[in-house]
Amino acid sequence: MTARPVIRMDIGEGRERRLFLGVDELRQIKKETGRGFFALFSQFHLNAEPDEVQAVIRLALIGGGMSPSEAEDIATYYATPPRPMRKAYEAAHKVLSAIWNGIDPQDGAKDGERVSDDQMDRLIDRILGSALKNGASIDTRNLSIADLLSLVRAANDDPDDKPAAPVDLFMKLHGSK
Repeated sequence: MTARPVIRMDIGEGRERRLFLGVDELRQIKKETGRGFFALFSQFHLNAEPDEVQAVIRLALIGGGMSPSEAEDIATYYATPPRPMRKAYEAAHKVLSAIWNGIDPQDGAKDGERVSDDQMDRLIDRILGSALKNGASIDTRNLSIADLLSLVRAANDDPDDKPAAPVDLFMKLHGSK
């Protein structure tokens, strides 16, 4: 299991987003919901309220690096009735479950391949360095994998070319495979 339970999932607009609840976010959830982590997690499937689902998603987006205002907008739109709550509920439960159970490092890997955090950080640095060298102004704090793939696609000769999966993209750019 990994030490940092970071979840990546599609929340809103078909974009993959990073979700993580750290100590500060867990404290804020307790302030907002009146329930600590274990009380919320252990009873989530029985009695999670829409406000709790929204708080978990909003704070997990912030913990994942998104600005508080953007996280608020997304959580308010996608995790608030009258919109169907099932996907929002499942996302919030997955984030809470990752804290309790951890995450298997192979979850989501293709063909048994896995790119380490270190390798991905170096790749991101190379992509951003190249973009900055070519005059792009980039704020890296809120970039998701989808944003990075968009940068790479924009640099391609064929703008209609579909981006590769993150592992395949890494292997292609890194010269492996």
